Amino acid sequence: MDAQQLDPQRLLGRIATLERAHRRTRRMFMASFGGLSLLLLVAAATPHVYRAQKFELVSADGTPRAELSVNAQGGSRLVFFDAKKRARLNLSVEKNGRAGVVIYDSKSKARAALSTRADESPTFVLYDKRGQARTTAAMHKDGRPILFFSNKKGKVISMLPKPGSR
Repeated sequence: MDAQQLDPQRLLGRIATLERAHRRTRRMFMASFGGLSLLLLVAAATPHVYRAQKFELVSADGTPRAELSVNAQGGSRLVFFDAKKRARLNLSVEKNGRAGVVIYDSKSKARAALSTRADESPTFVLYDKRGQARTTAAMHKDGRPILFFSNKKGKVISMLPKPGSR
């Protein structure tokens, strides 16, 4: 070692530089540790239930593909969309408990529906390409089946069993 390296002033300067670096490193470590601790506390306190009135599922390009929502009347629905943002399937439950499923074609016209009526009896409807109900199968409250056939204008043209028969 030469005399310049053993100079007390120079050694004191080097020690001061090392102490500053050590303090800075210790502060950064403490801040990182504190931040990580806070993050872990927040993560532990965050519930695993997410609540909202509407959730939207989107594809990688941001196109809506499904929506889960609650309407203003308190009913819930789950709608699935095609790539062109058209509804293709709708599952719903109304506030009064009535439930339904509707299947749509590529023009967003209803083609088939299965639902429960107010008296909880089931109904199944088939629609033509214009969205007009053409065939309806239902169940009376007492369990008797009924089948309707309608024309293009929606007028019932045939019904089974015939009215008045049991």
